Amino acid sequence: MQKQAEDKLFRVYITDGIKAIANNTAALYSKGMALESRYIEIIEDVKLEKPNEDPKETAEQIIERISTGINNLKKGG
Repeated sequence: MQKQAEDKLFRVYITDGIKAIANNTAALYSKGMALESRYIEIIEDVKLEKPNEDPKETAEQIIERISTGINNLKKGG
């Protein structure tokens, strides 16, 4: 776990450094592009998604919703 934490900190440090270089370089040019997000923000957002959450709809409800939508399209067209 210690090694994983060190690896993560190193990645954040390196990517923040690259972001700073990119932002400084972009500031020199009128059409330069600056990075808006940090690496840590992106990976933390991914981790915040809870993949083990119970679905809001059952498979049967999803099938019924899609079938109803298709049937409504057929009737309208």
